[in-house]
Amino acid sequence: MKEFVYPLCRNDLLTQRSRSDNVYFVSKRTPTQQIPQSLPDVAAAISETARKNNEDLKLSGVSVLAENFDLLFSLILDAGHLNAATVKLAWDSSLEALTKAITTVSRAGFSENAPDIDLFRNGLKMTCYILTELIDFYEEQTSSNAVIATSLTTKRKKKKTTDVVALSNGRNVIDGDAWSTERGRVLSEFADLLACRNLSKVWANSGGSIEDAFINVIVKVVVKCLENPDLGKASSSSHNVKNTIAKLISKIVSHVPHQNTAIATKLVNVLRNVEKSVTMIADVTLCLVESYDHSQLFVEILREIGSSEVSEFAQDSESTRTLASYLVLLAPKIPHLFFKWFCFLMPHFQEEAIKSLIQRP
Repeated sequence: MKEFVYPLCRNDLLTQRSRSDNVYFVSKRTPTQQIPQSLPDVAAAISETARKNNEDLKLSGVSVLAENFDLLFSLILDAGHLNAATVKLAWDSSLEALTKAITTVSRAGFSENAPDIDLFRNGLKMTCYILTELIDFYEEQTSSNAVIATSLTTKRKKKKTTDVVALSNGRNVIDGDAWSTERGRVLSEFADLLACRNLSKVWANSGGSIEDAFINVIVKVVVKCLENPDLGKASSSSHNVKNTIAKLISKIVSHVPHQNTAIATKLVNVLRNVEKSVTMIADVTLCLVESYDHSQLFVEILREIGSSEVSEFAQDSESTRTLASYLVLLAPKIPHLFFKWFCFLMPHFQEEAIKSLIQRP
């Protein structure tokens, strides 16, 4: 089977132009009206593999998904035009395939020399891709920003957003509470996947280590979830998600240490643009320090803030305030780290920096 390469954009999967002959691309897009008819058979096949304790990788759920990727990719492209049940079936099936794959990789006897390991690797990558694309879809549909945008485009009609907060072409997608549960499930599954000691064996025939693109896709999920302003609302589900995201980040950097810097840059960008993310990102940072003995992300965030141009803060008072709020929340809780690495912030406390803030129009 041709190797699945994570695309820079969805359209990259629709053409073979400038792609190697050994790289997978979508050969046939399923018409929108046929997706609800074709998907149940694929879902049933994935469920059947999950029920059987079969060690044959060719019969795994992710391998079944790989063989039907074109259908699921077509669903991703048309998710806004499909009913909620069809999209949810794709979600449940993909998550079921991932759960079974984790069990498979966790087996003591799992070997990089197993037959069909390449098909299994492709299926695992494709399954995670489908899930991350559906996460994007659900996060956009259930975020407060999506609700506001929907209400504006429907001429301010009154809606009970507590029941169903997302509309896509007039079709109900998923309610916020249900998505909170599903979000927690998929983040836990990703964390469990990265915790598998045998995971690198999946890539034994393809470089010998987990590819960066695979890790980047999971990092994208973390950032996308933290961009949702509703995530910071106080609730038991948000508390659980906070701990799960912290665990997931700890697993990511254990595989790829340099992701600390990349994640820090992305989180600072979220802080600058989503004011309501401050509390959740601060909580995740604190959880990493206290529960996972991982302080490097906080250090990298301080470094990222300190390396920003002084003029940026003078011109953007809102992002300055959110970054300051983040630091104020954490300084009294982890003072040993804050003051040890306060030197990174010193450029913003120099005379010229303070003058630029005071003289801000």
